[in-house]
Amino acid sequence: MRNSFFFICSLFISCDIPTFEIDNPYDPQNPSYVSPTVTIQSGPVEKEIVTTDDVTFSWIGNNENMSFRYFFDGTLKQDWDDFSSILIDYLDEGEHRFGVQGKYPTDDVSDTVFVNFTVNAVLGPSLLFKP
Repeated sequence: MRNSFFFICSLFISCDIPTFEIDNPYDPQNPSYVSPTVTIQSGPVEKEIVTTDDVTFSWIGNNENMSFRYFFDGTLKQDWDDFSSILIDYLDEGEHRFGVQGKYPTDDVSDTVFVNFTVNAVLGPSLLFKP
């Protein structure tokens, strides 16, 4: 019995004990936690006047496992998905607002990033009818 104990103790001491890092980047209690953020990479910039009736926005989150949703003119247009760009076409003349939001797999949501822009795609004198 004493030899068995010695063998087990020797085995235990001579072996490296695996250490596990509990480093969940999505856990707000983690000291190295970073909140989700979204950055618009391309598309109209704030207060830009666009001379076409379509715009393309692309964006990136601060983590590759994020999902996104976007808003256009105050309405949610696409719920959470893993897409990172959108073409919006057939835009009416006038002011528009685009927003995008990101989310971690743990449902921690970023602030919404907004861009206000104006479409002026009609050249020359024109008449605009609104409903």
